[in-house]
Amino acid sequence: MIYSQLGDFDQDFRTCMEHIIGRTSDFTWAFMGLGCKKGGLGLRSAQLHALGGYLSSFSSASFWITARFASISQADVSSYQLSLNFMWSSAFGELPEKLFQRALSAATDDKLLPLLTASPACPPPTWVASIQNPTSSCFWRCLPSRWNGTYVDNACFRTLVNLRYRSAQMYPSVCPMPDCLNTLDAFGDHAICCKKGGEPSIRHNRLAQRIALECSKAVAGVSLEARFLLQNRTTAPPTSCSLPGAVVRLLLM
Repeated sequence: MIYSQLGDFDQDFRTCMEHIIGRTSDFTWAFMGLGCKKGGLGLRSAQLHALGGYLSSFSSASFWITARFASISQADVSSYQLSLNFMWSSAFGELPEKLFQRALSAATDDKLLPLLTASPACPPPTWVASIQNPTSSCFWRCLPSRWNGTYVDNACFRTLVNLRYRSAQMYPSVCPMPDCLNTLDAFGDHAICCKKGGEPSIRHNRLAQRIALECSKAVAGVSLEARFLLQNRTTAPPTSCSLPGAVVRLLLM
């Protein structure tokens, strides 16, 4: 009865979200509608999930319907329940054992995911596997807090969404780091892993500072190594403090 109105709601919802996360393609928006375990962001389509929501609600309330309204027989309720089950199964496959909203939404995701991954617009399977990793959506699901370090500003939040869904971040250009001959790609991949500086160095320094802070809570006199400390890799003994690529070196005083 309200199918067209649900479509209008979906369009308004997408417009609202795109003011926050930036413009998205139809494919990306459809992927965002999946649950986080499937690689989405849980931005459910009302048109798509309305039948499951109604089925779940009716199933939970069927007992109370007959108890409250004497004119409605149990046979009528059961018949209507079966018709709803048939409609949902015709669209999304086998019904879950329990008709809870979460279970029905998960079953809907199971039906949609193969259709999305078969699309020509879908990146390689490695991308799908990476965004299905539980930690990949932490920035979306965690409570933003300046106190525990989970707060990010608007520009960073939008960049995280774009990186997650392979949306263009910039125009391709030459990497500005000295001695780097690679190209800054539109998706920002090179900017994250450039070996000449930039993000790897920033992440290394932030991790070192974080580990030093945590260690200082347990051990007095923790300090970071001196900046620009050079080591002779050919003569240094093979310890954890002299291996190339060591995450952090702490001096326990």
